[in-house]
Amino acid sequence: MRPHTLWGDRARVTVDRAFTPPPTHEPVVLLEEQGHQERFTLPAAGQLGTCLTSFAAAVRAEGAASAREADHRHDAVAAMELADEIRRKAVRVTVGQ
Repeated sequence: MRPHTLWGDRARVTVDRAFTPPPTHEPVVLLEEQGHQERFTLPAAGQLGTCLTSFAAAVRAEGAASAREADHRHDAVAAMELADEIRRKAVRVTVGQ
């Protein structure tokens, strides 16, 4: 996996693996600004499990408490719809036997 970097006008942030890491992966984030570097190791978290939990909470909740909550619910539903679409279109490929 290649790292992903976001560049800003005063700093840049690099993460070693941003998309679909295994549930046990602890991502390392590097913050670089004007000659100063800091590394942060984030706790492992299964992206799909976290997304499913968020989706279930959005479905169970009654009425949005705020516009922010409504946005969060919309994002949770959109993420699950994306996961369904990927599952529908995915093709299993066997590599090297």
